[in-house]
Amino acid sequence: MAGPAPVQRASFPRLRFVGAFRELYLLAEADDELYVVDQHAAHERVLYEELSRRYREEPPVELEHPELLNLSLGEELAYQERAEQLEAAGLVLEPFGPGRYRIRSVPAFLTAHPALVAEVVKGTLAGHSFAEAWRTVLARLACLPAIKAGHPMAEAPAQALLDALARCEMPWTCPHGRPTALVMSELELARRFGRRGVRAVERVNGKR
Repeated sequence: MAGPAPVQRASFPRLRFVGAFRELYLLAEADDELYVVDQHAAHERVLYEELSRRYREEPPVELEHPELLNLSLGEELAYQERAEQLEAAGLVLEPFGPGRYRIRSVPAFLTAHPALVAEVVKGTLAGHSFAEAWRTVLARLACLPAIKAGHPMAEAPAQALLDALARCEMPWTCPHGRPTALVMSELELARRFGRRGVRAVERVNGKR
């Protein structure tokens, strides 16, 4: 039986918050459609794009106290291949003995997460390419503070999240590729309830 489903569209409408379900899904409406929005996935997308924007626009920050980092042989080889890309991303490492490096600078947004600096550097040395590794790193950074299941949202912050999602470049999926929203039209709802269509019933009977 058909039901709410992910959709592939170029644009994302401005949604009006109408309720919540199980402290995880936001219920919203736009025109004649009902949206079920995964609040965690939606917040991940918003945070991911904010991190990506800051990465593009903010200059890197030199660490006042460079952090020491141990790299495995495989990580050292990856670093040698990706040193220029890491530096372009704001991650500057300096050799400090066999298998040891000092992290001299980081992207500005990482200064708010000092405990994750080493993990981020190692993350950029994983994967088949720097681009793939960097997307994974940003997705993880977006996931950590994103609103979790079981976190109740009042109307104002829920509406603010929906508005922020609508402003995203890729609002329909989270950074991991999961859908942020499922959609069901009013006509489909009417059919599921055995109506010819909500508006048609209103016109004929003068009531629902």
